Amino acid sequence: MINLVDLSLNNNQLTGEIPLEIWTLTNLTELNLSYNQLTGEIPSEIGNLTNLSNLILHTNQFTSISDTICNLTNLNWSTGNSWNDSNVYNNQICPPYPECIEDYMGYQDTSNCDQNDFVIVYQLGWNLVGLPLEVEDASYSILFPESIEGTLYSFNGAYDPATNLINGEGYWLRFNEEGSTTISGIPINELTISLNEGWNLISGISIPLDITEIQDPDGIMISGTVYGFASGSYSNEEIIEPGKGYWVRANSSGSIILISE
Repeated sequence: MINLVDLSLNNNQLTGEIPLEIWTLTNLTELNLSYNQLTGEIPSEIGNLTNLSNLILHTNQFTSISDTICNLTNLNWSTGNSWNDSNVYNNQICPPYPECIEDYMGYQDTSNCDQNDFVIVYQLGWNLVGLPLEVEDASYSILFPESIEGTLYSFNGAYDPATNLINGEGYWLRFNEEGSTTISGIPINELTISLNEGWNLISGISIPLDITEIQDPDGIMISGTVYGFASGSYSNEEIIEPGKGYWVRANSSGSIILISE
């Protein structure tokens, strides 16, 4: 066993996750990994380092921390006011936090904590697609990088070329081959969608929604007119799936509400 008691790797521009070998150094009393660009989790194996009296992990990009850190009873915690105390501030760690240190997390960048990844599968040729998350960049070339340039179309009584997708709207988009794309963003739990009299292209929220759960306060949706498109043909649908587009017919202009209860 390596009898290493002090490991200081701060200010070394380290990237990636913490090497698993560090968690085997059970004689460590001090571990300093601050001022790097380390990512991922602070895993359950950290609980093996029961001799630690100083753990300095601030100013990285860690996103989670294991409850086993509470096994390290020799640590004195700080939110950043004391250089000598243990700390994890200035990371990207999302709550909930281990109970033993929840008062000592200091500043955390939690802007990505509500983000989800969503996989949209598409077929060869034309597809009806939608945007199921709130994203930073809604351009189709970013969301669907394998799509054919210039083939995104919305519908407002006629087909209009588009470059960005809007939540709640449906679009035609063409691909040279079947595949999938992963979209990252914030989930959408509720949408109010404006419909015109006649046919409309819409899309849904971040979870599947039965069409019977669509709120239609003015009764404008015509029963039995929700259609999806797959494998080159239309089909009558009962579920609005995230990431897909659908035709819906209305008897007059108005709004419908899609909401997850």
